Amino acid sequence: MLKRKSGKPVKSTKDLKGFDKLEKNANEKNRSVKIGFPAVNSETMSIDDMGQTALMKATVNNFGLGVPKRPFMSIAFASNVDKYKKIMAKMLKSGEDTEKVIETLGVVGQGDVQRAIVELRSPQNAQSTINAKGSSNPLIDTGHMRQSVTWSKA
Repeated sequence: MLKRKSGKPVKSTKDLKGFDKLEKNANEKNRSVKIGFPAVNSETMSIDDMGQTALMKATVNNFGLGVPKRPFMSIAFASNVDKYKKIMAKMLKSGEDTEKVIETLGVVGQGDVQRAIVELRSPQNAQSTINAKGSSNPLIDTGHMRQSVTWSKA
């Protein structure tokens, strides 16, 4: 648990010294970070050997469009939100600026989404799918979608 210098627990990011300044600065500059497949760019629109873009594969799998829902994006963010708060708190205490915080959260979040793609095991692939691709990992076939995860400043 994150604690203030006084030893009292931090209940929200609003309790962090400097968070209001960071939030105001980010809002004034209209800055935030988007993680996953945030833009139409060379990574998200790259096409695999089956003619599918990474963005299409991510959308179909994350939201369950014609296949079982495998919400890897939600899982990645929900399971790491406390880590993101700790990173922000540490950077604020050290005096980092908004841009550096956004960049750090982008890189860390990108890794978390990639990890969620690799670690997700449920719902399982059908046996016919496992036989066809030679793997039981539901979200990994060629690695194209995982390799295409990115982040951007918004």
